[in-house]
Amino acid sequence: MAEVIRVVLADDHPALRVGLRVLLEQAPDVVVVGETGDGREALAQIEALQPEVAVLDCELPGMAGAEVAAEIQRRG
Repeated sequence: MAEVIRVVLADDHPALRVGLRVLLEQAPDVVVVGETGDGREALAQIEALQPEVAVLDCELPGMAGAEVAAEIQRRG
């Protein structure tokens, strides 16, 4: 059996998050473990849930997706 890929979705459009979740979870080895519409919450979820993949919107309220990615990289 394949290892599960855990994903956090961060986008301020709820309909897009739902669509991405449905699409991603069609793959048997992908599980969406977190969703948010806010950059700071995305950072908190990524730190807490330790997903293999984070899908980040470029223009999230609170903290842009690029800033979230840079902060994750900085923190190691």
